[in-house]
Amino acid sequence: MALINCEECDEQISDKAYSCPHCGNPMTQKESNILSEKINNENTTINKKDEEIKIIGDESLIEPGLGFFGGAGGFILFLGFLGLFEGEMQNFIISIIIASILFFIQSKFSKKPKERYARSLEVYKYFKKKFPLLSEFVPEKHDTLDVVNLKSKDFDRIMFNLYKHAYNLNADAIIINSDNVSTHVNGSISSRSGGSVSSTNIHHLNATVVKYKDL
Repeated sequence: MALINCEECDEQISDKAYSCPHCGNPMTQKESNILSEKINNENTTINKKDEEIKIIGDESLIEPGLGFFGGAGGFILFLGFLGLFEGEMQNFIISIIIASILFFIQSKFSKKPKERYARSLEVYKYFKKKFPLLSEFVPEKHDTLDVVNLKSKDFDRIMFNLYKHAYNLNADAIIINSDNVSTHVNGSISSRSGGSVSSTNIHHLNATVVKYKDL
């Protein structure tokens, strides 16, 4: 069984349905076969793309940072610039040499994380195509595989982890039950010094990972 879009209301229905359960539009066997063939072709293309991406499980949307050696190199370079303002040209040249060595070492260490992050972005695009996001759970159509609660400052990171979980469960779709944002305020205000206040938005997502029932 495959899911197709009704030509009348554009809702998803089974390719084996004789009529759309949403709007009642009749579905002829010829239309059903044509649409099913189209869906199968699209799924074949996605599967080929999946093989090219090679999802291995270590994907993450956490972008690689500067790293220890890169940070140390930046600090030494900063000290060298301070020395240059004081007329210490020799120390400035030495700081450039040391910083260059540290940056080179960091580039070797950060190569794999950068490659993994770039591959993860491609996997994220694939996940978006593979898993439709639904707004309602229908017991007659869906089997629950898992219900998850996720939260993070980064909404894309939430969605990526959700997609990845659905992929591991061999799911067909994801139903978004709720999506909320809470704001956390940090800091203090003083009548004398004024103080400082910062706020952080946290995304909260509740979703059900489902598989389509054979109708």
